[in-house]
Amino acid sequence: MKIISWNLDKSKNLSNENDFLFIKNIRPSIILFQNTLQDKNSIHKNIESLNYKTINNISQSTRSKNDGTQTLIKGNLKDYEFLKNIDVAREGRLIEIEIKNIIIINFISSIGQVHTKLEKDKLTFFRSFIDYIKLRKEEGKSIIIGGDFQVAFDSIDLVNPNTNKSCSGHLDEEIEVIQELLDLGLVDAFRHFHPDKEKVFSFWPDRMDARRKNKGWRYDYFLVSSDIIDLVNSCEVMTKEMGSTHCPIILDINIDI
Repeated sequence: MKIISWNLDKSKNLSNENDFLFIKNIRPSIILFQNTLQDKNSIHKNIESLNYKTINNISQSTRSKNDGTQTLIKGNLKDYEFLKNIDVAREGRLIEIEIKNIIIINFISSIGQVHTKLEKDKLTFFRSFIDYIKLRKEEGKSIIIGGDFQVAFDSIDLVNPNTNKSCSGHLDEEIEVIQELLDLGLVDAFRHFHPDKEKVFSFWPDRMDARRKNKGWRYDYFLVSSDIIDLVNSCEVMTKEMGSTHCPIILDINIDI
């Protein structure tokens, strides 16, 4: 089974069919979109023909720059959750589905800003999410989380780590919450296969020609619980796929829907 996660960043540039050609070629079993700029009844017009079942969690918040999450899945799926006890601001940040005792969560973190309430809210959101993951693991669930964490965990996950140490996205407090998730037995699937690979980013600011110069951050992850990490064949960052400020990431795992 292949799972693709992609923060579309509400991009109006994603109107070209070629931007989604890789999805048509791969035909993943599950797609996790974030920041979708979609209405509650639609999927992107360029992949409608693939006949996915669609779950939309649309932001209800006027303050949010996030337009919600969207999970697409092959076949029928009735049960899903939006985890509103975590996403208390109703910003459409989470969709949870369950397949064969495996919890698959579509995730987008809130955006922080140093020395503001936004940063405090981001950390509070993460703390609530960590508590929830603890609970699900205690219930014996295996877990896959895919999405945009808005944190570059390691110094090789961003350009100029020393300069950016005081910036939201690489603060010590943010690194600590990702470490807490890893300490719960979650594995960064990309680093599992590429522990020392440098200059692989999934987000580039939309300014100063950052993408062409590859001055970016690896914000997008698949975190997989250790009990099923041996089922994972590969995890890659699809840096050549264009259209958004983020590129897609893909997980290949030996699980059938």
